[in-house]
Amino acid sequence: MEMAPLHPSYTPEAAARADLLVALCGKNALISFEQIFNAEVSRAADLTAEPFAVLNTNANWFPAYEGSLLPPVTDASRREEIKEVFRDQGITRAQRRAADRKLYKKGRPTALLKSILPRKDSKIELDAILRSYPMRPADAEVLTRYVFGHASEAQAETALLNGLRDPSCVMRWFAESHDTMSPIIRWIRDPSEKYIAGLQAAIAGVQELRRLEEQLGHRVPVSTLTPSGWKALLDDTLLKLANRILATSYPDCQPISDVRLVTQHCPGLSTTLRCIYSAAWDALGLQPRAPKKSDYADALHALYAPYVSIFRADSYMAPHVAKHVKEYGTKVVGRLRDLPQEIERALSK
Repeated sequence: MEMAPLHPSYTPEAAARADLLVALCGKNALISFEQIFNAEVSRAADLTAEPFAVLNTNANWFPAYEGSLLPPVTDASRREEIKEVFRDQGITRAQRRAADRKLYKKGRPTALLKSILPRKDSKIELDAILRSYPMRPADAEVLTRYVFGHASEAQAETALLNGLRDPSCVMRWFAESHDTMSPIIRWIRDPSEKYIAGLQAAIAGVQELRRLEEQLGHRVPVSTLTPSGWKALLDDTLLKLANRILATSYPDCQPISDVRLVTQHCPGLSTTLRCIYSAAWDALGLQPRAPKKSDYADALHALYAPYVSIFRADSYMAPHVAKHVKEYGTKVVGRLRDLPQEIERALSK
């Protein structure tokens, strides 16, 4: 989430922005970008003609997932947690062994275990879970109860999703956990990091050529660096990227053969790649501007531009985005102070 605080000291401001987001949008959220990419390429490959909803009304902004997001819960892990609680309570090893034999029967927790854990006055399990998952205290307690056999998997899954759907909860958790290896952080960040790496690789050759020119002291006459050659390179990369996504999500599907199908049915993917290529083209002028790391994230965010009425971008990327989404009627705003009047103008129509 772009609003996530970069440092724990910024958490109050980030939480305030999250509260404003909820006040303005309620549970309306745009779905995650990899779901949009998958839906777009499936239409380009003629796998479906059905429209897909970019707007989700239950705050499901996060990536799609298969299986369960819950922590793996095994009898062994339960036993270790129980032993730690016993140690903290000063129970001897002999007493722990005697109790441990009575806590499980045929691999399942007994009534004795359920009567012992979790203790209402103990925060050990609750704190550990809060460090790994963005959960409100009440929801984290449900997950704790699930770990020790007191709640069902469905109840725990619902509790976890409730935390993810609360932007203020997520903001505070990101501030405290941004440098941890939480499975939730990896699940949220991995798709964007993968696509950003792909965008960086797409123009790596151009950057290498630029370095070669600097060493030689003159321009290298390469057809790719002409407007027509640049467009051909962009189209080729766009087609390859669409087919890479298609092969990952639909491995038995025939590749898309015509880039015009990608341009027609994949506005988000096309806008993302065209924006980063526009930024890369700036590196080839008489006053070159080397692409910044943030350009790739900004280009990835631009995938939403074709699907909204107003899109906010920074002052550098705004004209690039505007050029590529003009046909969709999207108003691109490059200055934050201009955003309120654009919203009022749109609402008055």
